[in-house]
Amino acid sequence: MPHFLDTIQNFVLSTLDDRNDSELVRKITLMYGLSSVGICTLVLLGTLALFQGAFFLGTLDFLAAAVLIGILYTIRYKGCYTSCLYTGVVVMYCLFLYLFFTGGVKGTAFMWVYTFPLFSLFLLGERHGLIATLLLFIPCSLFIIFDIVSDSIHLYTMDFAFRFIPSFLAVFLFSYIYEKSRETTQRKLETVLKRQDEIIKERTAQLTAAADRSQRLFDLASDAFFVHDFHTGKFTDTNKQACENLGYTRDEILTFSVTDIDVDYSPEEAAALWETIEKGKTVLIEGKHQRKDGSTFPVEVNIGVFQEKDPTLLLAIARDISQRKQDDEKLRESEENYRLLFESGNDGICVYQQLPAGMPGKFIKINHKTCEMLGYTKEELLQLSPIDTVAPERLNEIPSIIEAQQKAGGHSLFETTLIRKDNNRIEVEISDHSFEVKGHPYTLSIVRDITERKQAEKALQKTHDELEIKVEERTRDLRETHNQLLHAEKLSAIGRLSACIAHEFNNPLHGVMNVISGIKKYQDISEDYLELTDIALNECNRMKLLIRELQQFNRPSSGKNELFDIHKALDTILLFHTKNFENRKVEITKGYDLSIPEILAVQDQIKQVFINLFNNAADSMPDEGGKIIISTSSRDDMIYIHIQDTGTGITPEDHEKIFEPFFTTKLAVKGTGLGLPVSYGIIKSHGGDITVTSEPGKGSTFIISLPIDTRPYNEKKNSGS
Repeated sequence: MPHFLDTIQNFVLSTLDDRNDSELVRKITLMYGLSSVGICTLVLLGTLALFQGAFFLGTLDFLAAAVLIGILYTIRYKGCYTSCLYTGVVVMYCLFLYLFFTGGVKGTAFMWVYTFPLFSLFLLGERHGLIATLLLFIPCSLFIIFDIVSDSIHLYTMDFAFRFIPSFLAVFLFSYIYEKSRETTQRKLETVLKRQDEIIKERTAQLTAAADRSQRLFDLASDAFFVHDFHTGKFTDTNKQACENLGYTRDEILTFSVTDIDVDYSPEEAAALWETIEKGKTVLIEGKHQRKDGSTFPVEVNIGVFQEKDPTLLLAIARDISQRKQDDEKLRESEENYRLLFESGNDGICVYQQLPAGMPGKFIKINHKTCEMLGYTKEELLQLSPIDTVAPERLNEIPSIIEAQQKAGGHSLFETTLIRKDNNRIEVEISDHSFEVKGHPYTLSIVRDITERKQAEKALQKTHDELEIKVEERTRDLRETHNQLLHAEKLSAIGRLSACIAHEFNNPLHGVMNVISGIKKYQDISEDYLELTDIALNECNRMKLLIRELQQFNRPSSGKNELFDIHKALDTILLFHTKNFENRKVEITKGYDLSIPEILAVQDQIKQVFINLFNNAADSMPDEGGKIIISTSSRDDMIYIHIQDTGTGITPEDHEKIFEPFFTTKLAVKGTGLGLPVSYGIIKSHGGDITVTSEPGKGSTFIISLPIDTRPYNEKKNSGS
């Protein structure tokens, strides 16, 4: 049976092309098998029916067999696979329906109906097979019911109906579940196979790409590649560079063996090399290859196993070292020239070998100047390394010097400190140049003694640094003096102008005030005019106060230096302003350094400064009030008074202008812009300073610095103190 199915499948596959999927192949194969069995069965049953006298039934069997033969012929030679499948099912449907309605021979034809769910589902699939089976089951069931209740046919009994319908449904349900499971499994299998096919294609593409890359690398390599059989020595592959080196074509080289191109080849040496190669190691040898024109050239060959078995292949990578050999010869000549130059140089010249890590090895060549410079004999220096002569504090520079030299192609110029045999130090400038001899790295160093130059540079640098410091200090002093002079001249000019204005305004103002006071003495003056005279008199008093401030700006106050307690002066002014501060909701916080001694200054002028600063602090407070923090300290014969407020602060634009005369941030009715300039002049005249730091919205801090002895400079000069 398996052989029969294989024969049918091979016969079916010969009629299909590669584009048909596995499901269609299965259905066609099944169609061939069922049709072949059906044709044989129909011919046999048709013949039997004819012998039994059922001529119509026999003819129908032969006709159905002929239709199946036509379907198989169409599938074989015409294609139309799907339509042939449906046609075959329709033929079976019609035949089975007829047999069920007629009973066939002796009422036994109903048994063929059980086979319909099997091949309809297997040939048409889950959905269409279900529809075809239902189309057969429904009329058959209706016919049985009609036959039972009818008095005319009497083909089937009630007992048959109770057996046929459940058994048919059982066969149908089994066929449906089987086909559904098979289709689900088939879909999963196809998905897995599709994924495996994709993976195989992807891996195949990767392997193909890798092989292509390897082949390109093989062909583009700058060295000659030879793959040859270890036992026969015959070349099996080579690359473009090998052809160029030897002058042969690739096909010509593949007819050669190793002995045809390697002049120095020796079977004994090859056997010895194989013992090393067989252990998985590579071998590096030198030899000579012969070109097509008969000339030879030196090569360096790296040999290793390319394929271990069937057959054993070796890969030989040959590099033309003609240029290297020429370079070696030139280097030998160059060394000879160096030897001649060594002893005639005015600088120290030495050669040392580089260690694998790049660090200097021992000296191998030294000229007389080097021995003289370091105080050693030549034999003593040949036992040392350059590092042995470097000062300990300069040893940490060696790695960075070596790294820089490697990046610069083996050349470097640097300075360092060396120690002579007698422990004296010398400053040197070293020029290093790296080179190779027979593959071994060396360094040529030219050492120049720059001790005297370094000493001169240090002396010059010291003089330069001292001069820069002096110039910087002098420039700073000149700039400060210039700024103070400009400010003093500005204050002096404005002071003289304000004094003149105050003098010219003072006399007329007193006359106006006398007139207004005289008018107020009249008894019959109305209340309205009396109120106006009061307003006028108040304005005159305000003008009088302004004139007094102008006079004080020019001449703050008279008085002599006297010793007084700065804290008592502050407390006195705060006491007078207590009511004003309470009305403005200003809280006073004090932090006095009680160790501060009494100072020698004009007390009235210093108090005037405090009054101006307290007034400004109170005026800067918002409506909800704030704080004024007063603290004192001393350092280096100077005392410091900090007056900090939590007012509105000073903007950066106004910060540079606050000590300018007549500049104010207050309303016109509140300030003249003379308080801070007057205060600045007073503090400066006492040899002190006043500075301010401020942040808008957070407040300002004024810092007053005064010497404990604050007598003006001219008084000090006169007194000789």
